[in-house]
Amino acid sequence: MNGKFPCTWYPIGFSAELAKKPLKKKMVGRDVVLFRNKDGAAQAVYAYCPHRGADLSLGCVRDGKLTCAYHGWEFNGEGSCLHIPSQPDKPVPKFAHTEHYPVMERAGLLWIYPDSNIPPDSLPPLQLFEELENQEYVLAPYESFWKAHFTRVVESVLDVVHLSFVHKDSSVHLDD
Repeated sequence: MNGKFPCTWYPIGFSAELAKKPLKKKMVGRDVVLFRNKDGAAQAVYAYCPHRGADLSLGCVRDGKLTCAYHGWEFNGEGSCLHIPSQPDKPVPKFAHTEHYPVMERAGLLWIYPDSNIPPDSLPPLQLFEELENQEYVLAPYESFWKAHFTRVVESVLDVVHLSFVHKDSSVHLDD
């Protein structure tokens, strides 16, 4: 971590997005690839193969292992390279492994922790509003890309009074 973002759990996507194909997302300025292991648990690793830098999201998942589309290198959820097809009888070199990140699924979301060096027993608990996990409520996915710093996005969403002044073409008007 570079100290610019607090090290905490971040929602990175919806659980339903992560199916059989690898899923690329950006986490605090870094590309990661999510995939499901053999048991269906979400896993997250650095998005680029340590061999030639190929985008691992372009690969596939075979027997719960993320497989690079370029040379077929296979990775587990801990970022360990388990198999190099072109060198089946040689040990996997140390450089072949990649970073992995703690990931969990709760409230229909994929949560990721940006510190790849933290021991699993040192991870802080994920604290959620109880409504997020209440089955009587529905989490309605909404996605929008704004050319703004995330603090401005949060401020804008919370400040609904500005809508009729700044966004005059929106459907919200104070004089209605």
